[in-house]
Amino acid sequence: MNYGRVTQHYQTHWSDPTLPAGVLRGQPPSVLSNFNETGADAPSGVEAGSLSPTAETADQSGEDAVLYVLDLGMDGMTMAVSTKHAFKPGDCVAVERANDYLNLRGMNRGFCNPDNQATMLQLRPDNIAAAKRCRVAREQLLSDSVVDNPALNLEAIGMLCDGS
Repeated sequence: MNYGRVTQHYQTHWSDPTLPAGVLRGQPPSVLSNFNETGADAPSGVEAGSLSPTAETADQSGEDAVLYVLDLGMDGMTMAVSTKHAFKPGDCVAVERANDYLNLRGMNRGFCNPDNQATMLQLRPDNIAAAKRCRVAREQLLSDSVVDNPALNLEAIGMLCDGS
């Protein structure tokens, strides 16, 4: 998990072939369209994840996304494509990554201040646990184990994964 500031953001399409190589990605918005067919409304901020080095090829309808440029401080700069539209320049975000998983979570601006390193280290176990809860919830959402009430589960995903 890294913390960084959003420095720039650009409207784009999820599968835009001109996106830079190596950009971090959550899971394509088309994955959630299956849940909409069951009558559930997927919030635009739900993003589950895989990291993909290449652009996906798909119909661009419903693929609105944002390309975020993130300053990770000592860890350099990175870019991430997300279906979350809430982050603005200056916002502090946690970049939660594991293997093929990605989540951007809004954080208190203190997490992006290197002067708060001691407090950040104390809070790290709690933040890692929150990131794991989010990942497990998303994995359950994408499996067949939660088909009973997808709308409730999408709301739970938002509660577990968005931060504030």
